[in-house]
Amino acid sequence: GWVAVLLFGGVVLYLVFAAESILCNPSDERNPFVKILISGLAYATFLLIMIGTRASISRLVIAAPLIFFTGWILSARILKLDDSIRHPWLKALLIAMLTTEFAAALHYWPTTILSYSVLMFGGYYALANTTIHLSRTSSIRLILKNQLWVGFFCLVLFLYFELTS
Repeated sequence: GWVAVLLFGGVVLYLVFAAESILCNPSDERNPFVKILISGLAYATFLLIMIGTRASISRLVIAAPLIFFTGWILSARILKLDDSIRHPWLKALLIAMLTTEFAAALHYWPTTILSYSVLMFGGYYALANTTIHLSRTSSIRLILKNQLWVGFFCLVLFLYFELTS
């Protein structure tokens, strides 16, 4: 059991290091694929941390700093991958603050662990992608239209986890 987990973690760590070294060379043809991979890994990390936070931490005063720093660091990494975004650390700070406020609002709802995590992930994903799209286009209507499928998917998952528990 633990040997397989250790080997899997080592392989993932090696792949992340290889992807980061590819990102250092902007003219590399694998660059867009690696950006998608690193972004997906950051989103998956956020989802897993939300599941772990909801499962093991019952106090909001302990969970809020963890959610804030996780949201800040991961969104900063996601935003730094896009060259058109100015001041990515400041925008990541705003995403983290809004995510923490959303977590505080949802914390005392009687939801299951997965329902809470899906809602948190949906809000975080929508905030990060809206920030990325705002740097490229000024049409808020187009941005909201692009985020509709994320909201629908998260709503379906939320209802599924709530109704099957």
